[in-house]
Amino acid sequence: MRLTIAQVFNAVTALHAIITDKRPMPQIGKYRLARMHSLLLPEYLVASAQRDELIRKHGVPREGGGHIVPDENMAAFNAEWLPIGEAVIEVDVEPVRLADLTIDGNGGVEASELIMLGPLVTE
Repeated sequence: MRLTIAQVFNAVTALHAIITDKRPMPQIGKYRLARMHSLLLPEYLVASAQRDELIRKHGVPREGGGHIVPDENMAAFNAEWLPIGEAVIEVDVEPVRLADLTIDGNGGVEASELIMLGPLVTE
């Protein structure tokens, strides 16, 4: 499946939230989401390392560790991050059916998470 780095980044963020909460859904849905997470995670980690490097480059140290990009550097950060996020990659992952995430019509995935999962969830 062809996905942008931004789609992978959003999907892994949503999948992490879904997986770490105890969401009501059929076992097949849990399995498919866990499998999807494991297939997307390597690409996410590469992108995350690139993003972290840009944050260090354009950011300032913050109390407690790490860096934060101040407003005045955000345009430069975004100018470098946007091409990375728009890059298209091929990932050996199949979308999960919405029916596999629901029990009696009630889903274990929030609407905001469905937006983040985008093409990785189908009807």
